Amino acid sequence: MKIAFVTPFLSGQGGTETVLLKVLNYLAQNMTNHQYELVLTEGSQHKQWLKRLDRRIEITENPTRNPITVRLFERHYFSTTPAELIISLGSRPIFVASQVRDHLKRPYKIVSWIHSTLKNVRWFDPDSLQHADAHLAISSGIADQMKDYGIAADRIYTIYNPVTPCEALIPRSQPGETTRFIFVGRIQYRGQKDLKALLGGLQNLRGDWTIDFYGAGNGLNECKDFIKRHPQLKPRVRWHGWITDPWAEIQTADALLLSSKFEGLPMVLLEAMSHGIPCVSSDCPTGPADIIQDGKNGFLYPLGNTGKLHHALDRVVQGYEFDDEETIRASIDKFYDQNYFTRVQEVIEHIVRQ
Repeated sequence: MKIAFVTPFLSGQGGTETVLLKVLNYLAQNMTNHQYELVLTEGSQHKQWLKRLDRRIEITENPTRNPITVRLFERHYFSTTPAELIISLGSRPIFVASQVRDHLKRPYKIVSWIHSTLKNVRWFDPDSLQHADAHLAISSGIADQMKDYGIAADRIYTIYNPVTPCEALIPRSQPGETTRFIFVGRIQYRGQKDLKALLGGLQNLRGDWTIDFYGAGNGLNECKDFIKRHPQLKPRVRWHGWITDPWAEIQTADALLLSSKFEGLPMVLLEAMSHGIPCVSSDCPTGPADIIQDGKNGFLYPLGNTGKLHHALDRVVQGYEFDDEETIRASIDKFYDQNYFTRVQEVIEHIVRQ
């Protein structure tokens, strides 16, 4: 059987690409009774990640994002593909695949695998869910959203996302040393990552602390303008830009911070905890609540509540004792690669048999 993974536009530097690499390479190397194809309906901005795919995985790419060209590409692909299982990461391919299947009596099954929240976002059409035969949910929150849209529970498989356990733990600062916060991700001032809220929670934080930002994005100038208006922040904030492996650069970290307005399942929280780092995150839809055990491996604060964020950060600066690094690493055991791959393999085999 041929299994096709169909994606909308990918930047080439995000968490979705990391998950795709892991899943496709695992399947190609361990479920060798099937063939695998990655279909990029709108291309990928950065292509280096594609070179890390197993050579047995076929890559089919439409290099343009022109809407008319994309529609023609999708219709042609779904009309001619020999794939018997279509796993789509976007809503439009689900709808187009369903239309073509109904019109041409194509034999494939359609599975949704959406990597963001489903509600209150412009790029996802929830009506498309009804056109899929099964659904892979990357968080319990997304599974609940699917049920809210009328999807039967027995068609939803919550698989989460994988993270690789790390042998090297990153220690926290010692008593009397500077508290070190980190942020790893896209630099967005008002967008999804909402660094305006994060900087707002930090602006009047007392004590001896610093924060290191690892990432790039179009919100950097706005963030720097915020700091100009609040000059007390300037000596505490360091910008490192995009780094392929920020964890190799981080020597000490007391907490990773995430202020997102929405997520799917934030991989950065899992990556931090795999290094033993506690996390302070907004309780946004969806994902953080699956990962953070409040007071043990981090803090959750109500979305958009900078006062609660400030209070959580103050507790860290004052020396709040989270679980030790080893316990935090173990707290996300169900997300580690081998446990995840076991779930994925069982789910795919179950869907194929149906």
